[in-house]
Amino acid sequence: MTPIIAFVNHKGGSGKTTTAYHITKHWSANGIRTLAVDLDSQCTLTRRLYPVNDCDDPTIADLLASTMQRTTLSATDCLQDFDGWSLLPADRRISWIAAKMQSSSPNHNILARALGPLADRFDAIILDCPPSADITIVNALVAASHVVICATPTPESWDGQQSMRTMLADLHDSLGHAPDLVGLLATQVIERTVLHRSHILKMDADLIGAIPLRVGVDAEAQLHDAYANIASALAMALDLEPEYA
Repeated sequence: MTPIIAFVNHKGGSGKTTTAYHITKHWSANGIRTLAVDLDSQCTLTRRLYPVNDCDDPTIADLLASTMQRTTLSATDCLQDFDGWSLLPADRRISWIAAKMQSSSPNHNILARALGPLADRFDAIILDCPPSADITIVNALVAASHVVICATPTPESWDGQQSMRTMLADLHDSLGHAPDLVGLLATQVIERTVLHRSHILKMDADLIGAIPLRVGVDAEAQLHDAYANIASALAMALDLEPEYA
């Protein structure tokens, strides 16, 4: 079964998109066929992975609408394929589609149904989730097999990850199942600050790793290097390790 991993937090700016971007790049570079799915109406992952996106290209919004209406749009028609990885891009209409999903019944498994035909094409699927607690994130959690909570070491982001844990527990109580929590990923860490060190200590055994804050002209390259061990650890957690070079 193809693992589907959702990067989540109810707090914006917690590093979800940056993590999805670099994990996609690392996994695909190491032979893991990866599908990245942008579920955020800000479309940041889409802009980073596919900056020349044509506004006429079908997106995840089209695929979700088609799934709800049971029309004939193929999931593969919405993909943008690259060397070793693919993207299901987003556009701002996803917020409008979410409103329509809210009024649908049942409304919790629309994304899972949309992704179903794509699973066999990929070794792993990554979901870049919005910070909202709406029907989009509910669908992401229902579709996902695993969750990583990205959190900056700040009180606001800590509260966001606590809310995310509550949502996972509520989902389990409602449906009888929920995705496995792989752990917490600390992002934008400044190790010399007392506040950041104290929040990392709170993460304790749940901590997957810490990504330092990087700025400057070479920040992107430094971040990519910093994500290498995280990508390897997640691949092992998802049983992708045998294919990881």
